[in-house]
Amino acid sequence: MADHEVADLAFRFVECINRQDLDGLLDLMTEDHSLYVLGDHDVIGKENQREAWRGYFDLCPEYMIHVWEMHVRGQTAILVGSTTGSHLKLPRLDEFRDPLIWTAKVRDGKVGEWALHHLTDENRNSLGIA
Repeated sequence: MADHEVADLAFRFVECINRQDLDGLLDLMTEDHSLYVLGDHDVIGKENQREAWRGYFDLCPEYMIHVWEMHVRGQTAILVGSTTGSHLKLPRLDEFRDPLIWTAKVRDGKVGEWALHHLTDENRNSLGIA
């Protein structure tokens, strides 16, 4: 896929999350999709994603990802931004001020891996967005 197609797929993935469109989100995933959250949790397989995302949407009905920076490195989209409405239950402004990195690894026209990382210089360097 071309860079603009990888970026578009990642943006559509975020849009589904922000709308809590579970069916749309699942349609954008590979069957063996992997979810990694700050290296602590992983969920493997599309059906397991259904349960994980449904649970998160139920827990955090106002969850949103706000992207302000996008990079594409091969078949990986790298998004920098912040969230509001997460499980942290912080005031929106406090949560918004805590930047994060998401990576969307694309395979066969779908997102094969979605990962959340802390925004650190080390992570920026390792992802090639320093």
